[in-house]
Amino acid sequence: MLEEKVNELVSEFWTRKNEMEESVESVGLYVVESNDEYVTVAAEDIDEQAVLYLGHANKTMWIERIVILDENGFEKED
Repeated sequence: MLEEKVNELVSEFWTRKNEMEESVESVGLYVVESNDEYVTVAAEDIDEQAVLYLGHANKTMWIERIVILDENGFEKED
């Protein structure tokens, strides 16, 4: 499941965008879209996407909040 893969990234910290993208790929996901505020990720075999909202301090970034989107792009309800 997508949420399980994304949760593997929660405790990580990065200083460069490419480091973060490598971590995303290491758990079987790929980057769909990214900017300074968030990264949207997906997996080949899953219809959902996840938006990872990033926190920043100095030159370090981390995941502050995760929003799972359904196949239509709407926030998935628990």
